[in-house]
Amino acid sequence: MKKVLIIPFLNMQTGHHQVADTLIDWLKILNPLIKADKVDILEYAYGNVELLVSHFYIKSIGTIPSVYSWLYKKNAVNNGNKERFLIYDLLFQRAMLKLIKEKQPDIIICTHCLPSYILSQLKLTNAISIPIVNVYTDYFINTIWGIKGVDLHLAPDAHY
Repeated sequence: MKKVLIIPFLNMQTGHHQVADTLIDWLKILNPLIKADKVDILEYAYGNVELLVSHFYIKSIGTIPSVYSWLYKKNAVNNGNKERFLIYDLLFQRAMLKLIKEKQPDIIICTHCLPSYILSQLKLTNAISIPIVNVYTDYFINTIWGIKGVDLHLAPDAHY
């Protein structure tokens, strides 16, 4: 039995989760023997903190949309220099390694930039060798998405 781990970010229903759920449904049709698990890395790592972050995220978009817009645009611009996001490394690498050890996936699919970044860093340091797939759910690939070390990049197509 092949195991697929799909990692979005935050548990609120966003396009990242809709894509993850669609992939799970598609994998079941493709091969009923494939076991696909969807795990939010923030909830996995920090439990109920995820609820707080989701609530803050929704509130901030509604009350200070200019800050959200600025952050979104800041990460949309790629000046050619790939940044390291050390805070993400510190907050999530250990939990990601624990999750991988627990689930033992044959492949990992990311529908959000943060898990993609963490996995890319782990692969670049040879901490993991599992194939990684990015499924892009935004209108652009921001600077947080892991690129190096990722084995396959899937983007939307207007024809499908």
